Amino acid sequence: MEKVQGKVLTTDRGAFEADLIVIAIPLTSATRLLPHPAWNFLPTHPLHVVHTAVRESCVPVQGFGYLTGAGEATPILGAVFDGKMYPQRGEKITMFLGGDAHPELSTPSEEKLHALALQGLREHLGITQRPEWITCVKGEEAGVANREGQEQHVRSLLQSLPSHTLLLGNYLEGVSVDHCIKRAVDQVERVYALL
Repeated sequence: MEKVQGKVLTTDRGAFEADLIVIAIPLTSATRLLPHPAWNFLPTHPLHVVHTAVRESCVPVQGFGYLTGAGEATPILGAVFDGKMYPQRGEKITMFLGGDAHPELSTPSEEKLHALALQGLREHLGITQRPEWITCVKGEEAGVANREGQEQHVRSLLQSLPSHTLLLGNYLEGVSVDHCIKRAVDQVERVYALL
């Protein structure tokens, strides 16, 4: 999409009129599509994901993962032990790196992310062996930093949208899967109310 004006969507394939417009795009794209002063109060930060696979016997703790404390100096925000949830797939550990406190990870190389994940495996879990495989997904503007008054700015943005336009995204009401699902369900209920 290039532009939304009323009920008309302009794309590279032409203009289309719609009864209902659902916008589910990243924040950086939404700011271009829906100009509003609230976007200035929703700064982004990097959030990268590094997947590793190790022998199951290497994970020294029981549980589904861990989070690091906000005051800790590490760029590793936490990890999920995917193998505990899906044991038939072996032991996969997914690590989350970056965050608002680590702007130096805005545009890291894959090698840098791999090195940080290996450091996390060593320091947090005592795993010294090299993973069987390691890969990453970079999210240079993936998270939204929580700022005072942010809820008011999001509310202002959402109230400015016409009733036939719905906006979805992890930058509105929370980044967790349950926040995104709740917002999607709420918006579907709103659509049914409009019918």
